[in-house]
Amino acid sequence: MPTLGPSRCARDAPPAQELVRFNRLIEVIHASLASLQKALKGLVLMSSDLEALGVAMYDGKVPSMWMSKSYPSMMVSLRP
Repeated sequence: MPTLGPSRCARDAPPAQELVRFNRLIEVIHASLASLQKALKGLVLMSSDLEALGVAMYDGKVPSMWMSKSYPSMMVSLRP
């Protein structure tokens, strides 16, 4: 089985780190949307965070609870 050299590992580290950050952000988005859906159905109480989430989404803005978990991308843009 071939082994990866140090240059390959160093080159692959930023995309791997970004995937970890992205997966954490997706978890926050998924959990907050599930909680908002339950609150809108009346299954749980609507907290101020969930209300702010709903208002931001209604206004077409990125909710602050998502922005607090977001990060600047290290990936090179695919645009020319």
